[in-house]
Amino acid sequence: NSTNEKFKKLINNLPLNWIDIENNNYVGFKNKDGNKLGYYAFEVNEKDANFCFASGDILHKLLNILVKSAYCESIETLSIGRFNESHGSYDYEESVKILETNSFPNLKNFSIGFFDELYNGGMNFAGKMGDITKLLEQMPKLERLEIDGYFELKKALTFLNLKDLNILSDSDTASWFEGSMPYDISQQTLDNILLSKFPKLIKFEIGLDDESSFTFHQEFLDAKNLPSLKILNIEGGFAIGEEKKLLESSLAEVYQIRGIVSKNVNS
Repeated sequence: NSTNEKFKKLINNLPLNWIDIENNNYVGFKNKDGNKLGYYAFEVNEKDANFCFASGDILHKLLNILVKSAYCESIETLSIGRFNESHGSYDYEESVKILETNSFPNLKNFSIGFFDELYNGGMNFAGKMGDITKLLEQMPKLERLEIDGYFELKKALTFLNLKDLNILSDSDTASWFEGSMPYDISQQTLDNILLSKFPKLIKFEIGLDDESSFTFHQEFLDAKNLPSLKILNIEGGFAIGEEKKLLESSLAEVYQIRGIVSKNVNS
């Protein structure tokens, strides 16, 4: 249809140094008037849509066309901002708002955000996404979900087909970093993640800030929402008494948990 043609036209008119679809490689840094443009790449077909752009403006133009096209009905993989090494934008809120204007009925794999150990100096930053509740509700067939960054989940959801969940929200902050990210996801968001229903989830990994003081919701510790789980990895800072509560729980008994590794800020 016309929106697909518009989408293809915009892609075809992107500067050649932004594109390396055939080899599926990233072009890398290219100097222009002494400035580094950063990494740019994309790939789109009937089954997959992958976007990695340091500049939000171009990304948003592409996503606006994507959500108005027939691709939303067919794509099974959607990746936004993954493997971006340009130290570009860390703000994905606008991308989320654009994506949630349509549904993705056949999407199986979704990843969004970017985690960067900034300049290999040990200072970690991750993307800001805002509320992703509506967006996830519009992806009913998800089997794999990866979120790198800070987000809100306003309520517990049911993921009927999800098998692999990976969340990385651990980050340092620095006052000198312009637009530095929020410090961590909230306790409410963590509760809503842990209280969501995952009947087919096999692998669950979540990395939280190690200077926080989270608690485990009792319903999660009762091990009722994860009947198929085989791999569980939770890292982060938890309040005093949470390790004991975990080790004495049904969750620990069912999955043979013998201990946790976390930094307790209150000890």
